[in-house]
Parts: sequence; structure tokens; C-alpha cells
Amino acid sequence: MVLSSTCLVHVYVCGVDGTVLEVDLDGSASFGVLKRKVAERWCVPPLALALASKAHELEDVDALQKCLQAGETSLDVTAVVSLDRLYAQAVKGEMQQRERAVEDIGQVMDKDYDSAVATLGLCVDPIAARKPVRLAAVEVLAKAARQGEEKAIDVLRRFLSDQSHEVRLTAAEGLARVLTWQEQEAVAEFSAFLHRADANVKREVIAALVEQGSGQAFCLAPLEMLARCLNDTSASVQCAAAEALGHLIAPGQAPQAVVQQLTAQLWNKHPEVMAATRKTLAKVGGSREELVIQAARVV
Repeated sequence: MVLSSTCLVHVYVCGVDGTVLEVDLDGSASFGVLKRKVAERWCVPPLALALASKAHELEDVDALQKCLQAGETSLDVTAVVSLDRLYAQAVKGEMQQRERAVEDIGQVMDKDYDSAVATLGLCVDPIAARKPVRLAAVEVLAKAARQGEEKAIDVLRRFLSDQSHEVRLTAAEGLARVLTWQEQEAVAEFSAFLHRADANVKREVIAALVEQGSGQAFCLAPLEMLARCLNDTSASVQCAAAEALGHLIAPGQAPQAVVQQLTAQLWNKHPEVMAATRKTLAKVGGSREELVIQAARVV
């Protein structure tokens, strides 16, 4: 029997742990709508949910009234949360479904970190995953990867060679956040990527380094990387690097090699670079006489 679309259905949703959720929906509403409401209340991705009634899995497109007999206004539904279901859809689903599944993985990273990272790593190959999926995967990793975690760093490193500029940039920004700078191979690869990148990407990565390092002690490797950017062919990159060093180096803590590279920019042909350099040197410390002597050793 097909019920009137105005019929209100009281749905009892039971989880495998015995949790019961009660939801009132119009009889014409789909099980996809019900799934989204359950997912919201239980704080799980909708794609990780499977709904069943009378031992049959329910399709998202079907209406609630399809499972009701004449005169019935209530429905019992079993809900099963499966992260494996979510991971499978991220790897093998239709393109739009894969993109949504990858985005949803960000919600479960704290619950199942290793499996989540492994699944995102399967999205690196441009043959197996189109750009929207790869971009969604690298965005999730860039935001949710744990600092210093080797597997996530390895996946981000592989994304650095992606054919998409947007994917490469997001991977670089993610590495700027998660690297502890003790991973020598990853640091070397990151540095090589920055050297090859265009001016826009370099400025974005420099900004990410500043955001990650502001307010805390920063080790030598990223400072040396920024100091090398002082010799970039782009004045805007030189400026960004000089300003970044001013943000990241505590007063009186500037490494000698970095100070020498900074002082060499006091004679830069671009006034804006000279100004940024003077401001940074004034902040990190050193008298004018010392800076001139140090600069003379470099030029």
C-alpha cells in the first residue's frame, strides 16, 4: 500500500550497541534523508552508515512508506556504522561519491588514524583518482595529519609531484604544518620543491611556515630554507622571506649564517626588500656596525 505523502512516520533507529534514536519524518521522505539525520545526531559520516529493516539493506533513494504496511505509522530500522564502508567508497565509488567519502574521512581521523591515512594514500595516483578526489585527499591530510607522523608525511611528499598546481600547493602547506624538520629526506624534498616553485607558490608556502612557527622556537632547517629565498629572482619572494625570518627568529637568537644572508640584502636593488630586511635585522638584534662588517664578509 502506498501511504499519503502527508503521513508522518515515527522511526525507531537502533544501533548495534543498543542505542535508540527516534525520528519523525514524512512518509515520502527518503532513507537518504533519514541517514543524514542519524549521521548528524551520532556525529558520523553519512557514507559510513548502513540502514536495514527486516534484514534488508535500505537504499537511500527509497521512500520510508515503501517499508510500511497498511495502517502502519512507525518503522523499526537498524543502523550500522562501518568505517570500512566509508573507506571502500573513497577508493571504489562513483567520482562524486568518492570525493564526498574522502572529505568525510576527515571526521574520523581521530578515531581510526592509520586506516584513514592509508586510504588517503590510495588517492595519490592520478590514473586511479581524478583531481577532485586527489585535492580532497590532500586537503584532509594537510588539516588533520598529526605533526611528525611519518605515514602522513610520506603521502604529502608524494602529492608534491602531482600534476595539479592546486594539489601541489596544498601538499606543501600541509608539510609546512606537519614536519618536525627532523625527517631529512622529507625536508630535502620539500626544500627542492620550494626551489622549483613559482613565486606565488613560494609566497603561500612561506606564509604557511610563518603560521606554523609563530610564537614557538623554530629549528634551523626552515630558517635556512627561508634564507635561501632571499636570493630568489622575485622581489616579492625576497620580501616575504625577509619578513618571515623576522616573525620566526627570536631576538638575539638569529643563526650567524642567516644574519649574513640578511645583511647582504641591505644593498638589494629593490627598496621594498631593503626595508623588510632592515626591519627584520632590527628585530632579531645586532648593532649597525656589526651588520656592516658581516655584510662586507658576504659581498
